[in-house]
Amino acid sequence: MYADRLWYFELTAVLAVVDGEHRVETVEARQYDISDASLLHALLAAIRAGDRGAVERLRQPFGENLLKALVEAYPSLDDWTQRAHLIRAVSGNHDPVVAPVMAAILDIPDDAGGPGDPDMAREVRAIGLSMLETGGSVERFIRYYEDDEAAAASIARYRAG
Repeated sequence: MYADRLWYFELTAVLAVVDGEHRVETVEARQYDISDASLLHALLAAIRAGDRGAVERLRQPFGENLLKALVEAYPSLDDWTQRAHLIRAVSGNHDPVVAPVMAAILDIPDDAGGPGDPDMAREVRAIGLSMLETGGSVERFIRYYEDDEAAAASIARYRAG
């Protein structure tokens, strides 16, 4: 748990009818981490602004709900640069829920980062491949980042099924 987490509880009274009267039988509580909502907002703002530094500062071990929300936001992103920043944001989170975006990023064009980030495509493809194949092996990431032919062969194997 992080010190800056914001928690709230939704309390629901479960009523029972006893001798014709409604009485509270139990009270159920559901815990919510509302900091996920603020973190999601901040991450998506940084991603859409193309602010790699802010994306890096916001990276952390995200919970499953936040990872799902980020995966669901992926199709709403405007371009490959934004999608690459999302991949960078979720890299290091080895939850299978990120697999769809890891597979989708394999189609990134080589020039997606432009002159300001020429290795963007190579980096996020390597992140995607290492996550899909090994759940995020650093050794596999390095191999695919450094060897375009190995990355291309792995993508071909992945697509062949």
